[in-house]
Amino acid sequence: MPEPEGLVDTHRHLILRDRLGYGWTADLPALAGDFAPADYDRLTAGLGVAGALHMETGVDEADWRAEARLVAGLADPRLLGQVASCRPETAAG
Repeated sequence: MPEPEGLVDTHRHLILRDRLGYGWTADLPALAGDFAPADYDRLTAGLGVAGALHMETGVDEADWRAEARLVAGLADPRLLGQVASCRPETAAG
């Protein structure tokens, strides 16, 4: 993979409510909506961000594997990788 020319955001979160649960946001009205790659692109346009790493977003327990798969499958040219959630203390994690 070629090195991106510009800034690399090492901590990008997404909120994709149509696919994953985010129970921890229930009492946070400012986080009531989605925050999709298009939202990120709009907010970082013109700032020199060439790429980003997805940082797991604390999805509901039932969705941590689904989040990793969903992010891995995004058609997002600026996505350079992800820090996925895992459960090393369990055999399934």
